[in-house]
Amino acid sequence: MKPAPFAVIAGLFFGILTCGAGGPQSMDFYAERVPFQDVTFDVVTLDLRKVSLQTFKAKSDHPQPINAAWVKQIVERQKRKLLAATNGGIFNPGFIPAGLYIEGGKEWVGLNVKEGRGNFYLQPNGVFLIGQNGQAEIYPSLAYLAARKKAQYAIQSGPLLLNKGKIHPAFREGSKNRYIRNGVGIIDEHHVVLVISNAPVNLYTFARFFRDYAECHSALYLDGAISNMYIPSLGRNETQGKFASMVAVVRK
Repeated sequence: MKPAPFAVIAGLFFGILTCGAGGPQSMDFYAERVPFQDVTFDVVTLDLRKVSLQTFKAKSDHPQPINAAWVKQIVERQKRKLLAATNGGIFNPGFIPAGLYIEGGKEWVGLNVKEGRGNFYLQPNGVFLIGQNGQAEIYPSLAYLAARKKAQYAIQSGPLLLNKGKIHPAFREGSKNRYIRNGVGIIDEHHVVLVISNAPVNLYTFARFFRDYAECHSALYLDGAISNMYIPSLGRNETQGKFASMVAVVRK
């Protein structure tokens, strides 16, 4: 039987320590490797009131690829600790995010509501954001546009895996479209989950993991095939790759 994520959340409030592959870890940031549907997933659950979740991209007139090693250098220069990092949303040639990208309250790339082909354009796609109140939300892209939300950090990608607890209607349980996949989900406004599969999975299984194991009400697909994740507390030290943006968990 799986440990209920809300039991983990209870530990977040009391500062309990647990042991992952990398030794003791604080319960405001909990990392685990979980078997589900004959695949294992690496999962981090964090409390936004205790740790910071931020987006990162290179700031230049000529966009450059970045990775966890690049983010780690920036974070350590600021005398902080990088707890986890994974590649952000889908990007276009030239390492330009395919949709909305906000960092530090500044919009670097605007919302993309165009039609197109590929995972990003499989509607509904969505926006993951940390609002100016420090709380996490996921919106379908058109709902985000209508809400005119102000965000401190935001990434648009697609498709939405879960929308108010419902799996994307285009997903099929027996789909052979399988890749390594990473994504972000929300348990509530304070608790965010980052997940990567350790073997190829289809989008239906990936969405089910967020719903049935992580108990998220909303989740967004970030990318696949090229995805990786840095989680040193699990002994996972993937710091390379070439991405347009990163999502990082930082000890405040």
